[in-house]
Amino acid sequence: MREMRSNLDQEVRQPADAVADAANLVQRGLAAQRGGSPAEAERLFDEALRIDPAHVDALLLLGVCRCQLGLALHLLDRDEEAIACFARALQRDAGYWQACVNRALVFEKLGHHALALAELARALALRPDDPQIRFNAAVCRLRTGDFAGGWPLFEARRRLAARRVARQHDEAGLWLGADDISGKTLLLHAEHGLGDTIQFCRYAPLAAARGARVWIEAPPALLPLLQSLRGVERVVAQAAATFDRHTPMLSLPLAFGTAADSIPRAVPYLARRPIGWPAGTRSWGRAGGARASAWRRRATAAR
Repeated sequence: MREMRSNLDQEVRQPADAVADAANLVQRGLAAQRGGSPAEAERLFDEALRIDPAHVDALLLLGVCRCQLGLALHLLDRDEEAIACFARALQRDAGYWQACVNRALVFEKLGHHALALAELARALALRPDDPQIRFNAAVCRLRTGDFAGGWPLFEARRRLAARRVARQHDEAGLWLGADDISGKTLLLHAEHGLGDTIQFCRYAPLAAARGARVWIEAPPALLPLLQSLRGVERVVAQAAATFDRHTPMLSLPLAFGTAADSIPRAVPYLARRPIGWPAGTRSWGRAGGARASAWRRRATAAR
């Protein structure tokens, strides 16, 4: 009887011990993954799954890990393994929205945008107001040319801490194209990158054409360049004065209902005076030609 009880206790303990061992391996795998050792993390997740094949976290993290390995080693066939791991995680827990998001990232990297969007739609059904999922869906749609579906979702970026979109102007009221701005002061403000500012400032003349008094807030390094924009009344590094409406520059395509065939293409829309070029001068003239000749002579002599 005592021997039978001992065997029964052992049978009861073994599943619990196995679950604990698998959980410990997953935690060690996470530490390895965060420490920049994806191969070791993969080994630990694999070992956890041998002990507990239904461990959802191990399935999900193994997929992420294999995807990271594929990115690091440019082995796209490993991405297929990652997709399979995410699928297994979802078979175990259909509400595991992180698996949908990660599968979408892998599909998009492989160029399977329709499959990526299907996964993101599944994730949004589970978390409809999640800004990161909405942002991912926006980027995927924009990459495929779906501007009508992409630009509205792209507004989710303003809720992402990593994007750091300026919110200090919100009290003035956000303008996204719906209301009349004729006679009103509209502040167009840069969000983060210099390149994005240069690209999206092309919408300023369109806002001026609607009758707005257009101001631009941008990084100091770009102020001389942006002063050449047609229809802009003021260009500043920090807008301290009162204005009626504001629009982040990356929201301008939404405000103007931009489609692939209506991207503003009037170029050049910016002009930069060469250093030393007097304000109001449109050409170098004789003095400029003489100066260029002098530079040319010095360069030749230095060879």
